[in-house]
Amino acid sequence: MFSAPVEYDGQLRHTVSSLNQNRNVMIDLLKEYPASVLFSNYNAVAHTHQSGLHDLYSCPYPRMNPSTDIGLGRSFRQYRTDLTWDRAVACCVPDTDCADCRHYASGSAIVTARMFRHAADPDTFHSWLDYVDTYLAVWVMGYEKGGNLCRHLVAPPGQELF
Repeated sequence: MFSAPVEYDGQLRHTVSSLNQNRNVMIDLLKEYPASVLFSNYNAVAHTHQSGLHDLYSCPYPRMNPSTDIGLGRSFRQYRTDLTWDRAVACCVPDTDCADCRHYASGSAIVTARMFRHAADPDTFHSWLDYVDTYLAVWVMGYEKGGNLCRHLVAPPGQELF
């Protein structure tokens, strides 16, 4: 998924229409090739929602998280070539417009870190478990993804579906 860089206003920036089209293709591929596509319906929802990952889940990385409590806001460091660290730009994917962040790797940290928000009801929690299962299957060698627990689209906690 394309995430616009800071100050980018070109043709690649997503629209509601392009997000819907991407989501439909993702879900169609998941239905057609369930044994080959490491994905879930909730991955499609999270990464193609009209709101970006920060607005949906509140990003824990320092650029968007001013907290100095234990966690990524306090511990994550992204050093520059001169070995300085600038909290105002410290992010897992530098120079991304946070309001448009849809990065897959970012979601692996942002969405999975929000278990407590997803423990609201069985469908929402199952969707979160599917997301975590997908994350583990992609990033942990030897981890086998299980079947998705939720077969329909579920809105992120506190949000409309799209």
